[in-house]
Amino acid sequence: MAFSESAACFVAIPSGDTFAPVRKAVIEALEEFQVKTLDPLDISETGRVSANELIERADFVIADASGANKMVLYELGVASGLRKPTLVMIQDTADLPIDLSLQRPLIYRPEEVSKLAAYLRYWIPDAIALQRKKNISSWAV
Repeated sequence: MAFSESAACFVAIPSGDTFAPVRKAVIEALEEFQVKTLDPLDISETGRVSANELIERADFVIADASGANKMVLYELGVASGLRKPTLVMIQDTADLPIDLSLQRPLIYRPEEVSKLAAYLRYWIPDAIALQRKKNISSWAV
């Protein structure tokens, strides 16, 4: 994406009540920076578009690999193949496949979602700046 409007982030967070506070914190942090959320669980916003297409449209990805959710792991694989900047979050490193542990995941506690939200407010602007820099340098060639 070329940032003509605003940045877009694919959100790969498992569904369910357990992850609702995490999803809320991520989406609120993205909204704070006017980043469009591409969430495969929000059909009203994304329509009936495949996760692959949403990831391709995204400038970066935020994923929660807690519980080794198969869909999230698949989406992380797609993002990796497309070389999307990705923040991998996890509650317990025991759930993390060895390949993902090399990406230095953000380990958080579910009861401390406010700390997670604070970290996101540092990470998101950096991800946006990195993508803008990549887009500018690709035009300069």
